[in-house]
Amino acid sequence: DASWEKKVNPYTLFCLYPVSYAFCSVHREPEGYLDPGNYCAVTEFHDERNYARGLIRLLSTLQSIRDNKNRKSYVKHYISKHECLPLWVASKCMTFGTLATFYEYQQRAAKTRACISLAKALGESSIRMKHLTYAFRTLPGFRNICAHSERFYCAGVGKNGEKHFPELLRALSYVTLPGDLDDLVNSPLKFLAEVGSKEPELKAKILEGMHTTEEELQRFVINQ
Repeated sequence: DASWEKKVNPYTLFCLYPVSYAFCSVHREPEGYLDPGNYCAVTEFHDERNYARGLIRLLSTLQSIRDNKNRKSYVKHYISKHECLPLWVASKCMTFGTLATFYEYQQRAAKTRACISLAKALGESSIRMKHLTYAFRTLPGFRNICAHSERFYCAGVGKNGEKHFPELLRALSYVTLPGDLDDLVNSPLKFLAEVGSKEPELKAKILEGMHTTEEELQRFVINQ
């Protein structure tokens, strides 16, 4: 799982830059990310009941970054020199979970630009907004499991633990460079082949725990 963390981490950056760039292209004031008026309305949010609570928590987190509560030297240097902290600097202090929440609260114009920017970075003709949203709602949970060196092949994330290894691969398929998903999938496929050659029953139990089949895993490679 630690090796997977190293493989998955670069895609947090692939998501970070397009999202922060898109926000700044729509809201040009240097610290516009601290203005609640620059985020979507409650009627545009997917969870209206928790809209206010989530937005307050997000703004509080962003204000803490602005105030350099974590005492980052580059943040201190930038603020002392420019008397502000633009998003392209602040975003480097965001966790992937905060970045995902930040994206969820974007206005539609910013989300559209993020999709266009990410598609360009990945060499794709387009990325659908619902696919990027799915990635942001899925990847943070698995990223947290990796970060704590816990076993995630058989883990479940999401509100009810309903997302498993196939959902991780699906989410990654929306934000990975062409061909890179092959490398991520081939590792467990190779492991399963080795186990299956000696203990077929154990292989079947592993696949059951992963909530997938060998054929489904192979399709992720073929589709890239």
